[in-house]
Amino acid sequence: QSQEIQNDLDKRARTFLQTHVSQDGSSFFLPEEEEEDDSFDQPNGAVLNLVQKEALYLWATEQQQQQQNGINDNGKNVRNNDEVFLSYEQLERVCAQLNNFPDR
Repeated sequence: QSQEIQNDLDKRARTFLQTHVSQDGSSFFLPEEEEEDDSFDQPNGAVLNLVQKEALYLWATEQQQQQQNGINDNGKNVRNNDEVFLSYEQLERVCAQLNNFPDR
């Protein structure tokens, strides 16, 4: 069951990303207040629900990977094999910042 839940969450998060990331992928847009996903309610005062947090995590991880696999100053492709890691605590700190300062 947990794999089914993870697959469903991943699918919903990727669907959310299709409409909440800039065309070049460099910006993540927060949901509008009227956007709601009834299957995953937001806790009181939270900016992001579970699906949206997962979407933010996926987007941030992809941004890290793109930066690591970018192009160096000589125009050559660089591949860094270091594992990309965004901890749950780091994600929660970002969400707390969004909750505390939603207008920024």
